[in-house]
Amino acid sequence: SLVLMPFGVMRSIGVSRTMYRDADELDSTGYNVAVGANLEATSRLSGSVRLGATRSQASFSSYGSLTGTSGRNLEEAQTADLRIQYGGASTWVLEGLANYTDVEYSATGFAARDRRSNMVGAGLRYQPGGPWTLGLAARRTNGSYPSFAAGAADDYDRTDVDLVATYTPTGASRLTARLTQTNEDHDLDTSRDFDGLTGEL
Repeated sequence: SLVLMPFGVMRSIGVSRTMYRDADELDSTGYNVAVGANLEATSRLSGSVRLGATRSQASFSSYGSLTGTSGRNLEEAQTADLRIQYGGASTWVLEGLANYTDVEYSATGFAARDRRSNMVGAGLRYQPGGPWTLGLAARRTNGSYPSFAAGAADDYDRTDVDLVATYTPTGASRLTARLTQTNEDHDLDTSRDFDGLTGEL
């Protein structure tokens, strides 16, 4: 049998308090808790686990058509990430990843924004030596906005195919590029459907 042993456990806890002089109803306490571990079984097999929970005032960039909403609105999120890698420093490296995300808002007007999702993915990385690393990965996400409409959830499926490249000429600089083909389909809110390319440099 093969046992994964943690060789790097990480923990962080943060608490914040926000108070308003003339609007006590907006006072709130936030937090950011994270725990994780790097795992290694052999020189070729390794991975990491991360769990996180946060609470904070919802960003105004999330309001969109709800810009007239007033009052306290706290965003609470729980996440879990798993990543497994096989190959170590060899030329070809296999990667597997998974994520769970749950986001909820305290304001009743934001109930339709509550979201839960599960993602799994796999990829192949090519490390020929020198400054270049190339990769190809695919991710599948199943998610839901459970309170999108009265008695109805907006379930969605999303597929991403990533082509990535990393150029590291020195230990002090790194250039990364990503090109992703995405297809996202919603059962109810079809305005969020998307089929196209996105990129990052």
